[in-house]
Amino acid sequence: DVYGPGSRAWLIEPLRMAKAGQLILPDNGKAVFTPVFIEDLLDGIMLAAGLQEGAGQVFILWGGEAVSCNEFFSHHWRWAGRAGSPRSLPLTAALALTKGVWKLNQLLKRHDEVTPDTMLMFSRKGGFSIEKAKRLLGYCPKTRLAEGMRESEAWLKASGELD
Repeated sequence: DVYGPGSRAWLIEPLRMAKAGQLILPDNGKAVFTPVFIEDLLDGIMLAAGLQEGAGQVFILWGGEAVSCNEFFSHHWRWAGRAGSPRSLPLTAALALTKGVWKLNQLLKRHDEVTPDTMLMFSRKGGFSIEKAKRLLGYCPKTRLAEGMRESEAWLKASGELD
């Protein structure tokens, strides 16, 4: 769930959907979202590539600060000038809706991020452990969500995505 300046998947697309009033989260956005700020991910990759302890290993790299989907995407909702939180549907309804949208987009040969898989991702119940990366690489994410979102908002304004 890599976000930060330039992120199409976790900044630009959700903002576009929020502006259109189409950002929907399953089950009130209670599921777990595991964001990692781009610079923290790059730090982890450089550690894994540059240290002998990283050779032949697989690491999970994320920010270590699990948040709800609602908490993460409420930033986009607010940036879009909307009050409250993103809209929500029960998971079964969100899956049915996105399946219909996905099939329509296939027929029209349009690429869109709206898929049932997205709704399933937005319904995760748990996070992941970064302990192996901490222990073997000394990986330590530095960017807290609040700071990362401030930097992301500044980038969105500078790039013309936000007024």
